Amino acid sequence: MSIASEEAEKVFPSRYRPGYEPRKDYRGKLAYLDGVTTDDLRQAYEVGRTAEATEQEVEAGAMALAMSFGGEWSVMPGCVQAKYRDDARIVLEAARNMAATGMIVVEERSRKSERKLK
Repeated sequence: MSIASEEAEKVFPSRYRPGYEPRKDYRGKLAYLDGVTTDDLRQAYEVGRTAEATEQEVEAGAMALAMSFGGEWSVMPGCVQAKYRDDARIVLEAARNMAATGMIVVEERSRKSERKLK
C-alpha cells in the first residue's frame, strides 16, 4: 500500500463493510453526494496527492529554497531563478513519487536513480 493510499484510508475511513454504502435514510450515515462512495473519495485523494506539481507549487518551492539560502528572489537574475525552479521541481517530484510508490525517483539529465526507503 502506498503512502497516498494509507493517507486516503485515514482521511476517508471505511465506516461500513467494504463495497457497501448504507441506505440514504440511515440516520448514522455521513452526508454523501449522490452516487459518491468512500472508495471514490479515496481514489480522488490519491490522484490529487500524487499529481504532477503545478507551476505555482514549483514557483513557491523555488522561492522558499532561495530564501532558505539567504537570497532575495526579486533581485535574482532569471538564470538563477530558473536553477531554483529546477531544484524545486526535483524535490516536489521526489516527494510525490515517495507518496505514490514508496520510492524516491529522481530523473537527472543523464540518468535515472531510484532508492527505496524503509
